[in-house]
Amino acid sequence: MNLKRILENVEFELIKGNLDKEILGIESDSRKIKEGYLFVAINGETVDGHKFINSAIANGASAVIVEQDVDLENESITVIKSKITDRTLLPIIINNFYDNVSKKLKIIGVTGTNGKSSITKMLSDAINGNGYETCTMGTIQNTIGKRVIPSNNTTPGVIELNEILLKAVKEDIKYTVMEVSSHGLAQKRVAGIDYDIGIFTNLTNEHMEFHKDMDDYFNAKAKLFEMAKGNVINNDDEYGKKLIKTYKSQDKPFLTYGLTDESDIYVKNIEYSYEGTNCTLVTPTFETDIFINIPGEIYVYNTLSVIGAMILMGYDEEKIVNGINSFKNINGRFDKVETNTDFDVIVDYAHSSDALRKVLTEINKFKKGRLITIFGCTGNRDKHKRPIMGSISEELSDITILTSDDIYDEDPEEIIKDIIKGIKNPEKIYKDADRGNAIKIGIDLAKTNDIILIAGKGHETVIKIGKEKIPFNDKNFVLNYLLERKNSDEK
Repeated sequence: MNLKRILENVEFELIKGNLDKEILGIESDSRKIKEGYLFVAINGETVDGHKFINSAIANGASAVIVEQDVDLENESITVIKSKITDRTLLPIIINNFYDNVSKKLKIIGVTGTNGKSSITKMLSDAINGNGYETCTMGTIQNTIGKRVIPSNNTTPGVIELNEILLKAVKEDIKYTVMEVSSHGLAQKRVAGIDYDIGIFTNLTNEHMEFHKDMDDYFNAKAKLFEMAKGNVINNDDEYGKKLIKTYKSQDKPFLTYGLTDESDIYVKNIEYSYEGTNCTLVTPTFETDIFINIPGEIYVYNTLSVIGAMILMGYDEEKIVNGINSFKNINGRFDKVETNTDFDVIVDYAHSSDALRKVLTEINKFKKGRLITIFGCTGNRDKHKRPIMGSISEELSDITILTSDDIYDEDPEEIIKDIIKGIKNPEKIYKDADRGNAIKIGIDLAKTNDIILIAGKGHETVIKIGKEKIPFNDKNFVLNYLLERKNSDEK
C-alpha cells in the first residue's frame, strides 16, 4: 500500500525522503522487519523503539515513523515524525494498511474479570453448530476455522490482531469472537476495531498491579461498550448495572441478562447436577426448556450472555437452542477429567478470589462426598488476594491443599504463608510447594464420591519460575499419575 494512504488521518512532519513509495508491511518490532516495511519507533513503557531504528533499516525497512528527532545518514529512508502518541498512532496506520478489515466481519467482543474465555468458546460453538465457522481470539488460543494459532496475550497487539482478521476474511469466515482485556483496551490494542456486539460478564478485584484502582479498571472495560454497535450486559453484577445505566439510553440494541425477571433474558426452574443444568429459558420473544451441558451457575450466566449475542445477531429460537446444544467441553474451564475412578476431578482456571468462591459454591450444590481443593497463588502480583483465597477455600472445602502457581521471582513457601494468614485452622490443611506432589496428595486422599478441584492453572501448559517455563499441565498430570497408580496396583 502507498505510504500516503497509510498516513491518512495522521498529523505528521516529513523529515526526509518521500511519501510516494509502496509499503509491504508494518512492524514496531525491528526483529520482524522485512524488505520494504515501515518501522514504527514506539517509545514504550519498557523499551524505546528509537534505539532499534538502525536494526530495522538493516533488516530492510524503507520508511520509519518516529516521535522524536533522529539523525539518519541513509538518504533512501523516508523519515516521518508523528505529532500524535504511539498508542493513538499505531491503530490508525494499521487500520489504514489493512483497509479497515474489521468492518468485513461480524465481531463480538467479550470483556469482564471472569468468564471471557468460556463465553468466547461457547458462542463460537453455538455459531459453529448453526453451520458457520468462526475466528476466535483469547487466553487459551486463537483459531481461524479449525486451525489453531498460538496465543501470547488475551488480546493480541494491534498488528497481530489485524493480521488474524485479514486471514479470517481471506478464508471466507464471517464471525469473529474475541476476548477483550482491560490491558488491551487501555493500551489501545483494539482501537479502530468495528465491534458489532460487546458482552460484559462481571468485574471483581484483579489486575491492581496494572490499574490504579477499581474505577480505573472499570473505565478501561467500559470503552468496549462505547465502541460496540450493540451490547449484552450482566444485570446481576454491580458494575454491570453501572454500564446499563450509562448505555441503555443510547440509540443502539441493548439486552440485559441475569437470574431473575428483572433482566431481559433470564432462567427459572433451575436444577443443578454434575452433568449440567436443566432450566427454563425466558427471552423477550420466547420461553423454552434447555439443558446446559457444563455444570454450575457461572455457566448459566455464560449461556445467557451467548443467547443475548445470538438474539442481537438475528438468530431465532430454533437456532439458539441448537447453539446451546452445541456447547463442547472448555479446556481448563470447569473441565471434568475422565478419570475412570469412583471420585471426580475438575480442573479450573479460577485464580482470583471471586472465581474461586464461585467455582467452589457451584460444586457444593451437587457434591455427594467431600470437596478437596488444591490451589496456589501467583507470585509478584495481587498479594492482597492470597489470605482471602485461603479463607474461601477453608470455608467452602472439606480439605484444602496449598501449593504453587506461577511463582515468578517469589519464594513459593512465602506465598503459601500469605495464603495461610486467611485460614483459621492452619493445622488442618495440607501443603506442598511442588504442584505435582500436591495433586498426588489430593488424589491419594480421595474416596468414593469425592470431588477434587485443581484451581488456578486451567489450560496452561507451563509453570513460570523466574524466567523459566517448566512444562506442566494439571489435567495431564492427573491422568499420568492415575495411570502410574493403576500400573503399580497391577504389579
